[in-house]
Amino acid sequence: MDIRRATINDLEDIRKLNNQLFKLEKEKYDPTLVENWPLSEEGEKYFTELINNNYVIVATENDKIVGYLAGSIEERGTYELIQYAELNNMLVT
Repeated sequence: MDIRRATINDLEDIRKLNNQLFKLEKEKYDPTLVENWPLSEEGEKYFTELINNNYVIVATENDKIVGYLAGSIEERGTYELIQYAELNNMLVT
């Protein structure tokens, strides 16, 4: 297994993996989730932003993406000079 930083070329694979997670979470935990949201235009915009401007890594096996981890650096507020890391989402198949 290899781990590397995601590129925009990985966008569709990441969206498909996240859609698998959405289906599972909708079925078992949160029926309010919008079905196939990761494959929507809004989902495409969200993941494009993550890949281009934040931190997304992918795990590959035989050149196939089998997992990803997406995170970002956030500011706590305008009154403090504190940044924190946030894990936005992840999936390993």
